[in-house]
Amino acid sequence: MSRCLFLELLPAELRVEIYELALRLDPPVIVIDFRPPQNETQPNNPKIPSALLQTSQQIHAETCPILYNINSVHIHAPIFTPRPSDEHPSDRSLIISRLQRIATQQLRTHHLSHAKLFLGRMYSVGRIRWMDFFTRWIAVLPAIRALREGVEGSVEVEFESLLGKGGRVCVGFDVKTREGVERGLMGEGGEVEMSELERERLGRIRRTVVKTLFEGDGDGEAA
Repeated sequence: MSRCLFLELLPAELRVEIYELALRLDPPVIVIDFRPPQNETQPNNPKIPSALLQTSQQIHAETCPILYNINSVHIHAPIFTPRPSDEHPSDRSLIISRLQRIATQQLRTHHLSHAKLFLGRMYSVGRIRWMDFFTRWIAVLPAIRALREGVEGSVEVEFESLLGKGGRVCVGFDVKTREGVERGLMGEGGEVEMSELERERLGRIRRTVVKTLFEGDGDGEAA
């Protein structure tokens, strides 16, 4: 077996400094994207220096925690996007299956410092079919719980909804704490003009998220 002078001669503290310089991405985001490619504006994953991680077992063990600690992980899993999921339900099931595998097997061993999960853009919130939303949320819930348990820092979940008057609202939750979820209703650009029905529906979504995340495996507000 050939010797590795890098490991033999450099102290661990200096190796860590070198790893951090080599592994910090620009921007510092690892993108896991389950969306079908559509256009050139879709975010690309910065090139991860995989050759360094695969140099040896020891270097892999030393670098993996650093890679996921100094970079954020963004996951695009558009289960709320009406198309192509509504036309091809198997696509949505495949996205959920992949997300579950990523959250429970691959990412839980990497000591993530921060993760953000994008669930897509749904129909106008005033016209939402409640059981459709609830079914999709319950399907993705195990992966969200796994991320919450496996990530050391914040875990943000975000999705968008169109509004009746042509605007849109961004719903974002930090699922680590109940307070983070309760604060999670945000309108892009400040106050967003919404109807009473839209406000009621968004409030119902927030209550359902709180109940399913922090009050056991109840049925939320399925009825």
